[in-house]
Amino acid sequence: MAKKAAKKSLEQLQAFFDFLGESGGTIETKTPSTWWKLTLEVEKTDQGSKEILIGVCKLYGDGIFADLLYDPLFSLHLKVHENRIIEGEIKGCINQTVFGTTEIDGDDMLYGFGLIEKASPGLQEKFSAFMDNITNVGPYLTDPKEVVRYDE
Repeated sequence: MAKKAAKKSLEQLQAFFDFLGESGGTIETKTPSTWWKLTLEVEKTDQGSKEILIGVCKLYGDGIFADLLYDPLFSLHLKVHENRIIEGEIKGCINQTVFGTTEIDGDDMLYGFGLIEKASPGLQEKFSAFMDNITNVGPYLTDPKEVVRYDE
């Protein structure tokens, strides 16, 4: 069961769609060690809805031994009307480290490192904090270094 995204978080997400376009894209900052690369990917689009992934990632290592880690990466189902988000459900979230991956599902259950337990904070709180952080604190919309917009 997915968690409903807060209205404020959806408004913040809409600002990223307004900036990157309806197909999403990536934003790199001038301080990648502090502010990892932001990625917004539209996975599937149907009449009036979108399946998206949004998160921040960093490449660890070099060459064929490099790992791309997401911390966090959220999966959402959005209802849209005239390219505006009107409703959103958070389906899940993964967090990756060099030691492994944890996942929070739509029931706020945390899986990883041999554990299954109730996640605290839950998906809605975690997504709201993430959106506040990348919108109000991070330089993604105000001072990006490089922006890649995906084609429609």
